Amino acid sequence: MSVCFLEEDSMIAGSRKTMVFDVYDESGSLLNISGAKVVFCPYGEYSTTSLEKTGTVNPATRFTITFTPEDTISLSGVYSFQTIVVDTSGNRFRDCEGDMVISPAIREN
Repeated sequence: MSVCFLEEDSMIAGSRKTMVFDVYDESGSLLNISGAKVVFCPYGEYSTTSLEKTGTVNPATRFTITFTPEDTISLSGVYSFQTIVVDTSGNRFRDCEGDMVISPAIREN
């Protein structure tokens, strides 16, 4: 399994966002998986988990992470994230990593 590095992404705190990941093995072939999640930490603070979200696998080579407003309403700043996938043999891999900028929501009157 090789690690992919994603371009920086962004969102507004308290908004809904969906991320979709296709999973490949070292040879570039799609890999069947049985589970996946994503973990976030403040940029550079890898021992501090700020958010952990389980993904939905469908089809067997892809997973989707959907953030609800409640997931991110209290977050603001730059976060690093890594995806953790489990293949059908039970092996765990850290598949992708990237950075997410979460901007605070502007207060409404």
